[in-house]
Amino acid sequence: MSIEPSNDGQSPSSSPTTAPAENTPPIEGTVTPSAKNPDGEATGSGTVPKETGGDSFSQAFEIIEAKAIEKKCTGKMTLDSDGEMVKLIGNCQQVEITGTGNMVVGGRIKDLSISGNGNIVAVNNIEDVGASGVGNLVAWRNDNASAHDSGQSNRLGPDALSGVDLGY
Repeated sequence: MSIEPSNDGQSPSSSPTTAPAENTPPIEGTVTPSAKNPDGEATGSGTVPKETGGDSFSQAFEIIEAKAIEKKCTGKMTLDSDGEMVKLIGNCQQVEITGTGNMVVGGRIKDLSISGNGNIVAVNNIEDVGASGVGNLVAWRNDNASAHDSGQSNRLGPDALSGVDLGY
């Protein structure tokens, strides 16, 4: 079976099944998806993570410090627990975090190593940070820290806590 165009005297360019015009301008604009209710209907306003106002380092430090258990620094210490809030007391030489979901604050850490996942650390003064875990946030105040990240989705630096809502 073959389909042949009807030749009713119209030229092919005036047929309604022709290709679009060549000089059509592109469509510009943005699309913002809407949040949905549990029943699948759009609500009209999206849910956006809260941005912390002001100095996010100080806010995070104070929130964690208020709820943390205190641990005195030893020569080399390992935090291998999960979901703890810890305030390190003293000048820490070597701290290794292998646990998951911890929140840690401290005054000074010489050498910090994180191989755990999802930890939040705020230290006033730190010399060296090494992260090989996933999704860790490490923030510090001093200018001369050295940071090495061989993990994934880690944020290391003075502004690492910007925009983080601890949920407290």
